[in-house]
Amino acid sequence: MANGTIAASQLEMLSLSGAGIITITPPATNTNRAITLPDAAGALVVSGTTPSLNGITFPATQVPSADANTLDDYEEGTWTPVVGGTATYTAQVGTYTKVGRLMTVRFRLVINSIGTGTNNQIQGLPIAASGGVYPGNFGYWGSLAISVNYLAFYVNTDSTTMQLVATTASGATITVPFAGLGNSTEIVGSAQYYTA
Repeated sequence: MANGTIAASQLEMLSLSGAGIITITPPATNTNRAITLPDAAGALVVSGTTPSLNGITFPATQVPSADANTLDDYEEGTWTPVVGGTATYTAQVGTYTKVGRLMTVRFRLVINSIGTGTNNQIQGLPIAASGGVYPGNFGYWGSLAISVNYLAFYVNTDSTTMQLVATTASGATITVPFAGLGNSTEIVGSAQYYTA
């Protein structure tokens, strides 16, 4: 056991029954230690009334699994919504949560001056969408360049952009793309989409 590995035969000796607790204490050095389960198909099961873990850490770079039932990634972070060009901003706030392939993004964008920025797309999603077009929702909008009856957006497939769509009157045909972003426009929204 010089290398710090607990073999299957030694693991059996650690087994307790009833209300027993097995505590594994970190070694005094930074040397890696491994616990080997009894067989290749074995599973580590944490059970009891109130099992306690200090969280599950995923690697910084995802190690994808081909198994559809394996959670192989979790990530939280921030991103910066933009419209490109020479636009200036009063506020740019974006957050995201990634669970497996599913991304949930939230954002607030307040454009000070649109300049040469695009007036129909919001750009800068942290990870590109994959496999389709995904609808998003605006919780609030204000000071659009054109008055609307209905405003929405979708996340473009294989892209980090969101395309605005709108109707300008009740019963009107949906305009795609909708050139509604301008000076002082404020947009608050969220979307869910799948990544590759």
